[in-house]
Amino acid sequence: RLGWLRTRLRSHGLDVPVIDRPVEALADSEQFDLVICSSVLEHVDDWQGFLAGLLRHCRKAASVSWPNKFALLELLADQHYGLPGATLLPGSLRWLQRPYRRLCGVTRDAWVVAVPGRGTVRRFVANQPGGFRLEAMVPEGAEKIREPARIGHGAARRALVALQTLGVPDRWLLGLVISQK
Repeated sequence: RLGWLRTRLRSHGLDVPVIDRPVEALADSEQFDLVICSSVLEHVDDWQGFLAGLLRHCRKAASVSWPNKFALLELLADQHYGLPGATLLPGSLRWLQRPYRRLCGVTRDAWVVAVPGRGTVRRFVANQPGGFRLEAMVPEGAEKIREPARIGHGAARRALVALQTLGVPDRWLLGLVISQK
């Protein structure tokens, strides 16, 4: 992803430094206009400490995304393993992840520690210094709700077609897409 980001920045003629270091390795004085944290919260033992560390280094904005464990698409086929119901196995059920993956023939390991809820993260962020607030963002590719054939995720494509067939309005479908992260 960092290679992709650097390539995109160059292709747009932007001279933006990209820092690739653990938040714990940053000096207290290092401040950034934008901090991006994509699909990491669910993999750290102390997501609150990690997120607080990120926000301490953030001057203006942070983009933080993580899976919504109760989202329809995550329940059908989670983003880590492509398995139904896998997002329900963090926390005290974490020990079930490895046998479930093996049973389903998944060999890669993307250990999920905890998947915090949006409300929990919203309250946590609101209590941090800096006046940050959590806002939902329309994910990249959301325009595909008008063209289901372009959706690569099979379960998502079928679910969208079924909802459209039932006459669900596009604005509701967009809300559903936003709720996925």
